[in-house]
Amino acid sequence: MFKKLLAVLLLTVPFCVNAQTREWTDDEKLLGVAAGVLSAADWSISRNMTQHYDRYSEMNPILGSKPSLGKINTHFLISLPLIYYTADHLENYRKGILTTMVVLETVNVGHMLSIGLHFQF
Repeated sequence: MFKKLLAVLLLTVPFCVNAQTREWTDDEKLLGVAAGVLSAADWSISRNMTQHYDRYSEMNPILGSKPSLGKINTHFLISLPLIYYTADHLENYRKGILTTMVVLETVNVGHMLSIGLHFQF
């Protein structure tokens, strides 16, 4: 029950807040799409990792070394909207936030692919 309530809250809060932020530039939109695609790739590969804990372990300290599939799903379902919301409302830092996400996710996805993990949807 708590997870459903949390999901509803996270999905509706951004629509309830009426902030007057500037429009995203074309560069910011491109970075936002790249960050979203790379985060989805990270999510997919992390889901694959749950089937191979005999060989791999999670490096994200928030998740722990062997998180369940549910914990991974919850992490990404919370973090993706939170990052978008933060970038949207901190317009002076938007490009830096999105660039940081692209760099971190590129390194993370590249590393996971290089050690033999695969996409899993």
